[in-house]
Amino acid sequence: IIASTASRYGGEMCRALLPLGWQVAVEAEPSRFVQFGREVLRARLSDGWDASVVFLGTNYTGQIDKYTSDLTAIVTSLKPRPVLLLTTSLFRDRQNEVNGAIAKVAAANNNVSVLDWAMVSSQAGVLNRDKIHPSPDGRAVLVTAIGKGLGPAPTQQGKCLASTFTDD
Repeated sequence: IIASTASRYGGEMCRALLPLGWQVAVEAEPSRFVQFGREVLRARLSDGWDASVVFLGTNYTGQIDKYTSDLTAIVTSLKPRPVLLLTTSLFRDRQNEVNGAIAKVAAANNNVSVLDWAMVSSQAGVLNRDKIHPSPDGRAVLVTAIGKGLGPAPTQQGKCLASTFTDD
């Protein structure tokens, strides 16, 4: 879902976050599970990010303990940086389980805030008919919500960075 906002697609994420002063790397690939976040962190954590946006859980195996453990490891690795976790759209009942785990991890970590994508994406026209992927207008809603969730960057001038993870 986040990959659809990368420069290799429409570039919405950079357009939304550059005016806020963020240097943006969209490290996302389609159809990835939560452990993909750990892979990204192994490769990119040393790059000195100021903040991170994590949207993992749409692809979910049904193993809530594993999901929670992986998400906790991701958030722990990112400390003390601010982390914005996104809930998933409610396209199936078990996404409530995922969103509950996201809330639990956020509540246990003072560097984490939550963007309630389940609520935002429930608005008419935000998602495609699959109730998972954002429509073109929905991508604009998504990146605007992320920008509001992050706020202005601490001190940097905005720049769109190359992504390492691009296996689409």
